[in-house]
Amino acid sequence: MTIVNKIKHIHIPLYMALIVGLLTTSCKKKEEVTIAPPSINDKIFFSQLKQASDELAKGDIWRGYNFDKMPMYFVHRDAEGTPTQGYLVNPVEPVLGATKVNDTESKGLDVYRYDLAMGQADEQLKAGNGLFDFYYPIGDTDYYLQAYTDEQVGDNWAITVAVHECFHVFQRAGTWTTNSGAVVDRDNYPITQELLSYQLLLLKIAEKMPQETDKAQLRTYLEMYVALREQEMKLDPSRGQLVKFMANNQEEREGSAQYVEYLVSARILSGYTTQRPSFTNINLAQLFFQPQVKQAFSFNIWYGTGAAALYMLASQGVDIETQVQTDKNVYEVAAAYLNMAETQKSTVLEQAKVEFDWASIQKEASRLWALQ
Repeated sequence: MTIVNKIKHIHIPLYMALIVGLLTTSCKKKEEVTIAPPSINDKIFFSQLKQASDELAKGDIWRGYNFDKMPMYFVHRDAEGTPTQGYLVNPVEPVLGATKVNDTESKGLDVYRYDLAMGQADEQLKAGNGLFDFYYPIGDTDYYLQAYTDEQVGDNWAITVAVHECFHVFQRAGTWTTNSGAVVDRDNYPITQELLSYQLLLLKIAEKMPQETDKAQLRTYLEMYVALREQEMKLDPSRGQLVKFMANNQEEREGSAQYVEYLVSARILSGYTTQRPSFTNINLAQLFFQPQVKQAFSFNIWYGTGAAALYMLASQGVDIETQVQTDKNVYEVAAAYLNMAETQKSTVLEQAKVEFDWASIQKEASRLWALQ
């Protein structure tokens, strides 16, 4: 055998040994890779989710809303909007590739780190509203999907949105009957100066909630609500009777979600009721243009008025869960409960105009109507 051949025979096993050694080292390195633990903000969010779950599990805010059992998938985004980690909450079945977050870091919540789907989930969000989606399939289960940032945890946006939007998932789950004729038609919702006056008057009543706690006074305000809404329906010039078929039903859908969001937040977030003393979310001083007026009074207003009406009904001992989850909206439940005579409606309507300064309200309606 020549020297060259000897060298070749020697090099082949050495070469193979080097490859095996490199592969072994590579495998060891992969095994040593660890997933970064949840950040401080992640743990704050987990704690808020756990507290909200515990409060809702008591059943005294909205019976049947099992937030503590709802499957959720949260995707954290960094300051540039890039997804950095994903967390499964309340998975109903094992998910391949998901790693359990220990109880200390999860704050007692059932949480799993799961990054494998976060890119695709983020794409689905960005193809929609960019923030949340009611359904995202993982395995055989639909998960509520939501993105969040450190800032959104810090200002409590992440938790309030989760509680509110998951309630809509609950509404869609088959235990909630859709009302006949319900429609959403923002473009054609009637905005007139006269209707604005009555909406502003109703807004004044809603702003009293939930600070008002006197049962007799709350009944009076509930009577005012019914009388006002009937007046709005009489004045409605829309072909589709949108006060009846849109306003009333949006108060049920969005008002109930707002009601739950507010009451949970008031229990778990320090200073929440000081920063936000009522269910309403309309600041008249910030309305400068007609499109803002349109958005406020053809959609946003019903979050607060619906929540306020539910609060007033609950204060009278009405079983709002059973009543509202049937084919009745909030107004219909209130009207049936009070069973007011026409003379009584006229009386409380005049009372409302006196108590809340009707002349001032009409002046504000005129200002809003004149905006371009």
